[in-house]
Amino acid sequence: MPVSALNAVAHIAQTGRRERPSCHRPVRPTPSPRYRGRRWADVRPPAVRATHRATRRRTATLVALVVLAALAAAALTDSLASRAVPRPADAPASGRPASAAQVSRLAGVRSANLDAGQTAFTATINDGQVRLSGWIDWRRPSVYLNSVGRHPGPADGLIQAVPGLIATHAGRFTTTVPAGDGGYPPPAEVPTNGWKVRRLRPDGTGSAYDALVATLFRLAGPAGGTGTAGPGRVRFLGTERIAGVPVEILESAPVPLASPPPGAGAPSGAATPSRTPAGPPPPSPSQSPSLALSAPPGGDPAGARSPAAPVVPATRYWLDPHGRPVRLRTTLGAGLPVQVDFQRLDRAVPQPIVELGGAPVRPHPVTTAQAGLLAAMRTANRAAGGGTLLVSIPVDPDGTITGTGWLDWRSNVAYLAVACPDDSGGNLLLRADRRGVATRAGPLPPAGTAPTLGPPRGGWQATTWAARTGVAGDSDLDLLLTLALHAAGRRAGDAGALLRAASFLRQDTLRGQPALVFEVRAADETAVAPGAARLRYWLDPTGLLLRIQARTTGGALATLDVVAGPVPALPRPVR
Repeated sequence: MPVSALNAVAHIAQTGRRERPSCHRPVRPTPSPRYRGRRWADVRPPAVRATHRATRRRTATLVALVVLAALAAAALTDSLASRAVPRPADAPASGRPASAAQVSRLAGVRSANLDAGQTAFTATINDGQVRLSGWIDWRRPSVYLNSVGRHPGPADGLIQAVPGLIATHAGRFTTTVPAGDGGYPPPAEVPTNGWKVRRLRPDGTGSAYDALVATLFRLAGPAGGTGTAGPGRVRFLGTERIAGVPVEILESAPVPLASPPPGAGAPSGAATPSRTPAGPPPPSPSQSPSLALSAPPGGDPAGARSPAAPVVPATRYWLDPHGRPVRLRTTLGAGLPVQVDFQRLDRAVPQPIVELGGAPVRPHPVTTAQAGLLAAMRTANRAAGGGTLLVSIPVDPDGTITGTGWLDWRSNVAYLAVACPDDSGGNLLLRADRRGVATRAGPLPPAGTAPTLGPPRGGWQATTWAARTGVAGDSDLDLLLTLALHAAGRRAGDAGALLRAASFLRQDTLRGQPALVFEVRAADETAVAPGAARLRYWLDPTGLLLRIQARTTGGALATLDVVAGPVPALPRPVR
């Protein structure tokens, strides 16, 4: 009999009861000492444990991918929404109609900025695609800024502007200390060359920069004026603090432009050139320059072009307790959002480049001594004999015409190599005297060097000054050369006439020499405001001519410099 059966019989004999059969669960084996303290799952076979771990990893990975996909979809939706909907002033204006006092404060923004004078600013265009940093001077309207795109490209460059003109300098300038919003202030040492000057086009036919500059210029002037809506068209949106400054937020509805925006017209002094008292008549601006300019426009780090905008778009202002804007938000052209933040403590005064007028002027009538100095310029120049000739003429929109050569005041001859911008094929040698001009197209010596004194034979074309007047030979270069050739003589000028026609503008320096800057108004410029006439003369304290400046037909300032020194015998062209 089996042992289990014998045990059952013994149990019945002792207790008189039969043990009820039961289903008992298998007893877990006692783990060996090396497994003590671990979970029961740990004692499973290695293959089973590996399979379970892989399953858990696959599940966790799947969950993570689902979460990431949801987040990416949400981010993409937000991005598309922000790009598809322009945000001139964030969301549509809510709030409530502004009170009469708030409308009055908004109308006073222009006079508050004019009183403040200068300030620094930063700006972002198209939600940070382009960042700008610079300064604006509202009293002598001028802007100097650096534009840096998110990636290197055509949005990079320096910009200077005055009413009516904008100058661009291509390049990525990121060596200065970044501003708070990630932009880079423009270099304090303004580049002296490489600028392209053109008319400011804030009517929508220009770039986003034209629209931004016009917006900034519009923020200063007499109280009210262009750019702010009247009662019933301004909303109060609330208050907040920016950099610890309490501000109130007002939004102006779109405002029709009843008159051309600032800078839309030609700059002052860009009128039809007048006839000089002596020598051949200056060229007419209605004709094309004699230098062939075939290079396409380029080098403008401006963004998108935009259609004509007959209104000032809706603009949101954050005003401090003094009624000055701390921030504004609006749109440029075809809906590019822009935000501008002003740093009122930075009151740097940028100096415009020479092509835009240079340092500020404070014109006043010349004294008797100054009129005498201007009159003595002719004899002082003849006594000096002449010197090296340097010419720079901004051409809208191609770049700058440059010339290098000599000017002989005793023989009344100028001989120079003229280079057109962008190597456009209009380069030529030019020899001018009081009778006329001879030119020869062809290759030139390296940039910045004078032509050889042995001019090439053949290919020269001679034209009298009278023949050049009124035909395609007229140019801003003709005007500068005419003025230079007639700036010397055996007799002094008319001090009495200069006392009435001249103004003293400022003291300056040129190549380390002290200079006195004058303007001389022509007979047909009696209505031109002082400081805005077409011609300027820079003289040293002895009356020697250092520079002539003339406003071009495009409104910029062209320069002709004479560096006094020995002049070689200037040859005649051989046909």
